[in-house]
Amino acid sequence: KEIATVLGYKPKVNVDPTLLLDSKQWSEIAKPPKQDIEKPYMFVYDLYRSNDILPIVEKLAKKENINNYVNYTPILFARKIRNPHLKFTCYTEGPAEFLHILKESDFVITSSFHGVIFSIIFEKPFYAILWDRKDTIKQNDRITDLLNKIGLIDRCFTNPKDILKRGLDKNINWQTVRAKLNQLRQDSMNWLLNALKDALTNKTHLKIKSNVSVVKNCTGCFACYSICPNNAIEMKFSGEGFYVPNIKDDLCMHCGFCLDVCPIMNAPSEKDRYLTPKTYVAWSLDEKTRLNSSSGGLYPELAKLTLEDNGVVFAVGWNEEWLPEHRQVSNLDEIAQTVGSKYVQSKVGNVYRKIIELTRDNKKVLFVGTPCQVAGLRNIVKQMMVHNILLIDLVCLGVSSPAVFKKYIDETFERDKITSISFRSKVKGWSRPSFV
Repeated sequence: KEIATVLGYKPKVNVDPTLLLDSKQWSEIAKPPKQDIEKPYMFVYDLYRSNDILPIVEKLAKKENINNYVNYTPILFARKIRNPHLKFTCYTEGPAEFLHILKESDFVITSSFHGVIFSIIFEKPFYAILWDRKDTIKQNDRITDLLNKIGLIDRCFTNPKDILKRGLDKNINWQTVRAKLNQLRQDSMNWLLNALKDALTNKTHLKIKSNVSVVKNCTGCFACYSICPNNAIEMKFSGEGFYVPNIKDDLCMHCGFCLDVCPIMNAPSEKDRYLTPKTYVAWSLDEKTRLNSSSGGLYPELAKLTLEDNGVVFAVGWNEEWLPEHRQVSNLDEIAQTVGSKYVQSKVGNVYRKIIELTRDNKKVLFVGTPCQVAGLRNIVKQMMVHNILLIDLVCLGVSSPAVFKKYIDETFERDKITSISFRSKVKGWSRPSFV
């Protein structure tokens, strides 16, 4: 239920992986402990209620004339003093010994989910002692859910004293349990095999109902919005005023394209991430260009070269609301409108789509953006198999909220009197950049 709330849809619930193997397969792993254990014995596997369980088990052993029981717990030899029937405590044994001791026991009393599971696998009569403190649903849900499905919910006890009244009830119809368990096991196995098959072919492991809406740390790069073939994604402001994708469920085809291009879901490989790049230092030789730019004026020079080569440039300028927005630069006069860094998240809009169209017409394109925007566009370019694109990104420390910046502008300045905005003006010199 809680996972469904987070994901936005009800996920498939499969059996615990241990149940995908049968008793024969687990028996091959089991091996006897170093110390012989006198039979018959009760096997007690406790995780957190030894003070409640062990005294009751001792009384039960006397009542049922069982000479000894085995305690498998991290609690050490102090228990031997308080429980004289405890002849064997296996707190240092491994999983192979654990399986053997449980398999050879006469009855199992456990507070562990996997203690319950292996009792079922080896068809041992058992009692499950449930967690009795806060968050009982979270602690007990795995046990009660499984036992409900196979018809053994009556084997659960919150109060260990209740098992004294019932005694060692060994009457379990294992044939019925086996049939229900095999059905659950087969259903889960089929689901897993189909999921793996789809993952290798259609990538349907990414085709979840919410699509990119489940991506944490979304950068608002607009890649998912641009790649969606059915226009099922719209970019809206989040509660903090950042661009984030919103899925129109009635239009979503669950194709998974949005996740294929998401730079968060498809981060660079370790190999690509640490390749040593060829590095150059460059700046514009034109003083006016350097002064109007935030740093050395490299972008205007590359933009000029692109336009002179009959190409198209896409960079960030200010829109009518004085918010950063990517736009097409088609001539030299428009370059000046897109110089200078904007330390606010920009609206990309349909720019990626325009770029793909232009490159298919054999146009050369220069795109300038933040690293996440460039990564998103690069993923789209790979999907569309287009060329002739030069990508430029920045050394980025993150972007500010457009909604917060708009609020700042509205509360601080008279909007109709603003003629330009510079985050790193050099009116006070190169060493003291100012917001003007």
